[in-house]
Amino acid sequence: MVQCMLADIDNSLFLVIGAVGASLWGLLYTLMQFYRIRQREQTRREIAAYVAEGSITPSDGEKLMRAAAYDPEAESAARVVVEAGMREA
Repeated sequence: MVQCMLADIDNSLFLVIGAVGASLWGLLYTLMQFYRIRQREQTRREIAAYVAEGSITPSDGEKLMRAAAYDPEAESAARVVVEAGMREA
């Protein structure tokens, strides 16, 4: 009887530790993704500001935005910067 109870505690403890570990991993992964996206958006805003003030040309701004790994959002943001630069010129 005592051995059966100890075996149940070991299995339950293993499951609890696994669940806590998986939850912690999920939380950390989500926070890491949030930080990565936040930094990428900050960079895009800074590039757009440089183009708007004329410090860099629209084509250079487009190149900078495309320099990161391919991302469909980056592609559309680069187009917006180029179009904005063309309207001001």
